[in-house]
Amino acid sequence: MHKSVIQFRSLLSSLKIRIYEQSDYGKGIRLILFIILYFLSRYLTHNIDSFDFNDSFWGTGHLFLAKIISTLSCWILKPFYPSIEFSSNLSIIIDNKEVLLLLPACTGFDQIVRMMIVLVFYPIPPKSKIWLGPVSVCILVIAATIHFTILIPVASTYPRYYNFFHSGITLVIFYSLYFSCWLIWEKYGFKKKIPNRFKG
Repeated sequence: MHKSVIQFRSLLSSLKIRIYEQSDYGKGIRLILFIILYFLSRYLTHNIDSFDFNDSFWGTGHLFLAKIISTLSCWILKPFYPSIEFSSNLSIIIDNKEVLLLLPACTGFDQIVRMMIVLVFYPIPPKSKIWLGPVSVCILVIAATIHFTILIPVASTYPRYYNFFHSGITLVIFYSLYFSCWLIWEKYGFKKKIPNRFKG
């Protein structure tokens, strides 16, 4: 066998072992892997029509999350806006005035799908993935709800600052919680012991 092929296989075997290490080096490799998998999943889902409430799986997922987020946001803001409600087209209404429309792109469904794709290929035991999947979904639904709940009073009271909050503050909050999923995977889901198939 050619020497370069042997060296490559040796490097690959070493990387497989290192990727399971509970060290800063191992975590660094997994963080890079997490980022790469995220952008790959983003590329895979980029061309799917995810910006319309249609009859497809994608549209159904957006609509389902939109109803949950709208319900939670109205419930949270009810003490401050007693007349708040959402219409059949998912517009937020305060004092009989349409304030904000929850668009499909803001439901977090795309990000949830990407997170699940990343989790499938992330190097943690399948048993951990079974419970980390639902936990991650819950975190992202909470993140999307926070995002929308903050934007409603901004759109109602300070509309000129809407773009600043939408593309700045709430986006940072959302992706901070997105990244927290990786931290939870590392803290609670990672296998301490190197799998036997990667030894030697």
